[in-house]
Amino acid sequence: MGVGVTVVMAWAFYDDVRALPMGMIIIPACCKYYEKYQQEKEKRRRLLHLREMLLSISSYMQAGASIENAFVDAEMELRNLWNEDSMVQAALHRMNEKIKINISVEQAFYELSKEIELEEAKEFSDILLFAKRLGGNYIRNIQNASEKIQDKIEVNQEIETILAEKRLELRVMVVMPMVILFYVKATSYNFIAGMYHTSLGVGIMTICLVVYVAMILWGKRMLAIRM
Repeated sequence: MGVGVTVVMAWAFYDDVRALPMGMIIIPACCKYYEKYQQEKEKRRRLLHLREMLLSISSYMQAGASIENAFVDAEMELRNLWNEDSMVQAALHRMNEKIKINISVEQAFYELSKEIELEEAKEFSDILLFAKRLGGNYIRNIQNASEKIQDKIEVNQEIETILAEKRLELRVMVVMPMVILFYVKATSYNFIAGMYHTSLGVGIMTICLVVYVAMILWGKRMLAIRM
């Protein structure tokens, strides 16, 4: 991807192979962007799996199961829904194995929350700990907490759905200037020939490139949300 972007930028803005060293900046930036994109994608996946796990646990507890058995039953139920490479599934399995050797469910889930690195899991871990200390209707308190965290995750998913349309619009806005530039170069090259291979033209095109990249970054920043 970085090589492709470098070639396109060099041809569109400079029409010169001597601009290819831009790749020294573009390629690492593309690698960093792709890594961040994959991390955000995996985080959304973990959130969805956490929501499904909490929903399953809540339903089993409503049916009268203890919280320890609810986690075991949830693992068996969700095993058919998730892929084998699910981080949450693997963490849930290790948690149940720890419970089997008499590690408390609060401690086991705390370690799960550290493993999957989700704020919502950490919140539920704190609730498990304090609900047991405070006593009262322990099961009902955990169910209420689970439902609130599920609602929070659903709100994040709704926001993502709304922003998906805006992100598509941003992609179109990113592509259209390049399409127009390619069209002009292909059909009326003499019209913009003065922008290439002259000091003034190279300077103007460099300014255009900087503004173009800045607008892309600004647009992405506007659509970024913290889940």
